[in-house]
Amino acid sequence: MKPYLLTALLLAAPAAAAQTPSAPSIPATPPSSTAVPGRATSSTATPGTASTLTLRLTAQPGATVQLTSTVRTQITLEDLRLTGPGGQAASTAEAASLRADIQRGLNAASAQAAVSKTFYRVQGRAADGTVTLLTSTVTNMPEQPPLTVRVTQTVAPDGRTRVTRVESDNPQVQAALRGLPLDKLSAQGDMGSDLTGLYGQTFTVGQPRTQTGTLDAQALLGGVFGGMAASMGAGDALGNVKATPLTVRTTTTYRGTNASGQSVFDQRGSAGNWTVELGDLNSKTAAFHVKMELLDLTQSGQSLYRPDGLPAAQSMTQTLRMRATFTQPDGSQMQMTLRLNQNVQAR
Repeated sequence: MKPYLLTALLLAAPAAAAQTPSAPSIPATPPSSTAVPGRATSSTATPGTASTLTLRLTAQPGATVQLTSTVRTQITLEDLRLTGPGGQAASTAEAASLRADIQRGLNAASAQAAVSKTFYRVQGRAADGTVTLLTSTVTNMPEQPPLTVRVTQTVAPDGRTRVTRVESDNPQVQAALRGLPLDKLSAQGDMGSDLTGLYGQTFTVGQPRTQTGTLDAQALLGGVFGGMAASMGAGDALGNVKATPLTVRTTTTYRGTNASGQSVFDQRGSAGNWTVELGDLNSKTAAFHVKMELLDLTQSGQSLYRPDGLPAAQSMTQTLRMRATFTQPDGSQMQMTLRLNQNVQAR
């Protein structure tokens, strides 16, 4: 696995934890809500908007929503440092050549906007009011077959969510998903980190509501990479994950309803001081070690909900900075500082 590809994969982990994605993310992102271009629906509250709202999922079984998301990502290599086995620095020419190669790889990975379709379907409603919600996301990958991920979860009347099933038609993705602890995914939703995280909460127009939660990144990433390792036969390398807890702070402000009767929420998020280590220098199949350090993550965006509680649209941007250090068995190292800028439009 090339370093910049592995880096891109690990960059997604803190983004997924802090964002408000169009579907619960499996290690997949937010300017001011009034500055996001291309918004499909006005964010201005109409006169007579109720001053408070408790967001509830009241949609009846069979109700379906389809959102088309366009994700534009840019990853920039800000700094590169190379050292040989003895700690000596690489030549300027060697560093410049490698830097150009890595940036070309990062540019190629983000050259095209990723387009996905997300389908929300209410599958049933229990006697106590608990709703079963199926979220299916189909992502078109360049030169690859479409990738489908389906998440089934329950939403209780008080807003508590529980993920009961995650699956994909792609064998490799399914192998990774098989190792995911579903209770940790449910906890991520309760932190307000996906579109179902606002259900059951009462908001007052114009008053920010802040949540701070800690994500068990060790369990999530350990499950994902453990599943990948098992499918690739690299259990002694990819399966060796060490991650510190990731603390995410999310602020949500209810803006009222727009002319279409949709509830409007502005959201901002931040995270930092997070580390994950992957690999084993003594591995017999793939000896390597990588350390990722989250330096800063900021996000902002806006989410719209229909009167029945189903998502209607979303706009988000995020900026993330990370430092990645790759170590080889002979002691040589490559350290990169990267910046990720991402914009998501879903409607």
